[in-house]
Amino acid sequence: MLRRLVLLLLVLSSALSRPALAGVGLGDEVPSLDIRLLDGKVLNLHAYRTRPVVLAFWATWCPPCIKEMSDLQQLYERYRDQGLEIIAISVNTERAQVEEFIKSRGFTYRMAMSVPRHVEVFGPMLLPPRLFLIDPTGRVALSHWGPVRPEALEATIKAML
Repeated sequence: MLRRLVLLLLVLSSALSRPALAGVGLGDEVPSLDIRLLDGKVLNLHAYRTRPVVLAFWATWCPPCIKEMSDLQQLYERYRDQGLEIIAISVNTERAQVEEFIKSRGFTYRMAMSVPRHVEVFGPMLLPPRLFLIDPTGRVALSHWGPVRPEALEATIKAML
C-alpha cells in the first residue's frame, strides 16, 4: 500500500512539474487569448496591451477568493478610469451559481468562466485564488497563489499607470 502511494505521488509530482502544465511565469509574454465573458462578449488580451490587466482565478466556495474579489472591486473603482482592467475567471462548474453570486455582491469588473485554454496558458488552477498581473507590454508582472495583499497589488498597479 505504501509503495502504491509513493508511486502515485511520484507520478503526480512528475506530471505537475512538466513545463506544459506550468503555464506562463514571471516575465513571460502572455499569448493571444480570447476570453468569453459571462455577458457573451469575447475579448482578446492582446487588445489590452497599453494598460495593466489583473486576471483573478476564483471560486464561489473559496472564502479567500470572496475577500479578494471585494478588494479587487475597490481597486477597480479607484483605477478603472486610469486604464486598469480586471477580469475574474471562475473555476466553478455551474455558471448559474457564479452569475447569482456576482449579482448578489454587485461586482462590476469583467467576469468569465474558466475553459481548458486558460489552463494551457496559465497552468492548472488546483486551489484558488490565483492572480496574474499583466503589465502594459503583455508580460506577467505578478503571479500569485493564495490571497494577495491589496496594498502590495495596488502599489504595483499604480507604478504601471
